Amino acid sequence: MTAIALLAVVAGCTTIVPDAAPGARHGDPVTAAPPPRPGYTADGALQPWIEAGHGEIRRVNGAEGCVALTFDDGPHPTLTPRLLALLAEEDVRATFFVVGSRAQQWPDIIRAMNAGGHEIGNHSWNHPDLTQLGNDQVTEQLARTDAAIFSITGAAPDIVRLPYDASSPRVLSLISRPVIWWDIDTLDWKATSVGEVVDSAVRRARSGSIVLMHDIHATTVSAVRGIIEGLRARGFDFVTVSELMTGRPCRAETVIATARQG
Repeated sequence: MTAIALLAVVAGCTTIVPDAAPGARHGDPVTAAPPPRPGYTADGALQPWIEAGHGEIRRVNGAEGCVALTFDDGPHPTLTPRLLALLAEEDVRATFFVVGSRAQQWPDIIRAMNAGGHEIGNHSWNHPDLTQLGNDQVTEQLARTDAAIFSITGAAPDIVRLPYDASSPRVLSLISRPVIWWDIDTLDWKATSVGEVVDSAVRRARSGSIVLMHDIHATTVSAVRGIIEGLRARGFDFVTVSELMTGRPCRAETVIATARQG
């Protein structure tokens, strides 16, 4: 990684900056503006269809028929590969909010996530309560994780999820990208059966839902096929969080109607 690229990661940026465009000369001005992030306008404001408060995104109103499955706290050395195989069988893309120290420990699993078309988000370096840390420590938690993921996949995460559902205006002010929460918490960490996890995800889902799970629990991984089948029976399709944030619909009839209107 070059010095300029590394600085971009450590600063918490979501785009790795190259040394120079092909054919550029030292000192030439940079004229190309980066494209807006999914769910954002060109001037950096959230799109109106996103339910958010203080930059925290919980659901997307415009994504008719779409649901985002998200998994926190991994990768797990055996459960996450099992989950990735299941998602591949079902042709489902999900979003994984990974812990940087665990990503560094099991880089092949992160590569498999990336190769499978899944989105990889930043879930801090070692899962502390960020509200209990100083500003520099918060920045370091996210920057180290960005750097670890970039070193494995060649891209730093565009999205963040904070550990323990712990947030504050101060912590949010230090993060210059979307902070993703959820509107459906499966409470899989305390579930006593696969059926509990399936029911909690399927029964309450609505268009634009973000479903919280953890790929470090065997019960959760065993429940995922039932969740996919149950949500498909209700007419839902599956997208990553960034795809959800575009607000584009998944239901065929809505896509057709939108195309006709255009």
